[in-house]
Amino acid sequence: MGAIDVEKYRMYLKISYGVFVFFPVLSVIFCYVILGDARCNAVLFSHCKWQIATFWMVVIGGIVGGVLCLILAFLLPIIGVLLAYPFLFALWGWSLYRVVKGFMALDKNSPVGVVTPV
Repeated sequence: MGAIDVEKYRMYLKISYGVFVFFPVLSVIFCYVILGDARCNAVLFSHCKWQIATFWMVVIGGIVGGVLCLILAFLLPIIGVLLAYPFLFALWGWSLYRVVKGFMALDKNSPVGVVTPV
């Protein structure tokens, strides 16, 4: 595997963090595409894995939380509605926190999370 232009990939990942806020599917597809090239740089690799992990945790959290809130909405309508919106807002806030944390770490050129290349 040859050398990669690290600064170019850092710029791509910064754009990917910005896209993640509005179009997370596009961002995670991009991270999967560059994951192979990013393996030669621990910082880039950690940021790709961070965005991928964030996406899948939000998807799983959204599905589980959505199903639970729907069940509660049918069993106890008022409680289900009162739990659904705060849960979804908290999930959105958590994903925004991870995006900001990742972007700031990338700006400092430091890895994020505890991920090592395989």
